[in-house]
Amino acid sequence: MKHDAPPPPGLLSPRDVRFLCEVLEHSGQPEAIRSLMEDEDALMAVLELEEVRRAVIDSPALVGISPTLYFLVVVRRVFGRAGMVSAGVTRYVATVLAGRAKNPRSPDGDDGLPNYAGDFIERAAAASRHGSIHSGEAFAWWKAAGDHFLVLTGLFPSHLESRSDRRGAPPLDFYESFGAQSYRAAASHPQARRRGLSPVLHDLSDAFPDARRALNTAAEEYLFLAS
Repeated sequence: MKHDAPPPPGLLSPRDVRFLCEVLEHSGQPEAIRSLMEDEDALMAVLELEEVRRAVIDSPALVGISPTLYFLVVVRRVFGRAGMVSAGVTRYVATVLAGRAKNPRSPDGDDGLPNYAGDFIERAAAASRHGSIHSGEAFAWWKAAGDHFLVLTGLFPSHLESRSDRRGAPPLDFYESFGAQSYRAAASHPQARRRGLSPVLHDLSDAFPDARRALNTAAEEYLFLAS
């Protein structure tokens, strides 16, 4: 589906835009520069260019670009291989990974997220009991659960498998299923509709196994976190 809106404000930093313009000019594609800010699909097409991929993934000139741009290129590449072409899903997952890299925090401001699925369920349920159905706190916890288990199953599958083998913790597919259910609960919340996140969260819920496997590839090929 074609997006008429430009990329969300602040998605790329001024340094990111300068970096991409330099890459496109050097590669003889100045016409692509204008498309950077035309709409989100046009930006994704630029991110798919081999020249951009090489500049971001392989070049020491990486210093200075934002984590968001780095993860946009990586996620777009591995999601594209998996047939996941939604610009909104790419943007959402890339910003989740960039945010987690910079500042891992839970919705209530704790330094760390809960370690277990049951903790997320308890906190979301408590938020629902103590507030209106329209309160954003329960939505924040369901969304955080989906994000958390997408990151864990996507980038650290061997950690979950090792914990399952050594401690009798649930297997990887349990966390995959719980992550998908969490995104579904978040997508159905009034706050998701109000913030325009329902379509992306529904898509991630449906495609969670594919997204998880694509991020496994990212961890192995680009991030070196899976082993």
